[in-house]
Amino acid sequence: MALELNWAGRVRFGAMLALGVSLLALPATTTNVFAQTAQGTPPGSAGAAPAPDNGTKPIMDQVVLDLLKKAMTRIASAPSFSVETFGTREVPTSQGQMLTLFDSADVEIKRPDKLMAEIRAGDSEIDVYYDGKTIALSDDKAKLYAVADAPATLDAFLTDAAKKQGIHLPMADFLASDPYAQLTAGLTNAYDAGTTDLNGTSVRHLVFAKPGVEYQLWLDSKTDLPRMMAVTYVDAPRAPRFSVSFRDWKFRDRPDSKFRFSPNKSAAKIDFLPASK
Repeated sequence: MALELNWAGRVRFGAMLALGVSLLALPATTTNVFAQTAQGTPPGSAGAAPAPDNGTKPIMDQVVLDLLKKAMTRIASAPSFSVETFGTREVPTSQGQMLTLFDSADVEIKRPDKLMAEIRAGDSEIDVYYDGKTIALSDDKAKLYAVADAPATLDAFLTDAAKKQGIHLPMADFLASDPYAQLTAGLTNAYDAGTTDLNGTSVRHLVFAKPGVEYQLWLDSKTDLPRMMAVTYVDAPRAPRFSVSFRDWKFRDRPDSKFRFSPNKSAAKIDFLPASK
């Protein structure tokens, strides 16, 4: 999450922005399939999860797909929303060990073309602004900021920021205009692991799989909104994992000014480095 700084006046954010989890962001060592890194052993569900009769036959439970669609439709149809995220991810080191890293973010969205996020990871505190015209990233502690042109819609911005600046927003699937389509593309498994308790909240535990990736989603039994998601990249070396919890979903209008970036007068402007090849 730290800024990689080049004092000739350029800047690149060296890791994915911690906005949650994405099934679309680029892994550091693979092509565009799913988000790099993941972590966290998800909380156990009461009782054993159902299994196919022969142990290998896929399950595509329409009830589970309907639950997922209901949750994603509520998010997609909201003109504005905010949510707090808390993520845990595993990353490999040169010593062959896996590090467990933590991050959190306050995210605000106003469709179709605005995003603001306050991100905390390690000792970094990064603010991200997108207003339908530009993307701005600011590090108040380092007194630095960078601004670049951006596409006119949030969907296009999520792709453009990854390709041009190497900035991956791990909550991209939930931010897209059709999150259900993002989460179900290529799906090979979908089943219900039952109802369980997550931090005092009753949740439905849903289980999914795509080629190379397994993910689980815990939906609030009352609101149908995501409370936690966990992803395992089974085809990546050492099968890294990522988990993110969601708290305090709010569906309310926000003024456009909330998403406009105004640099601190004492901050220095620097440029984005191009995305690594």
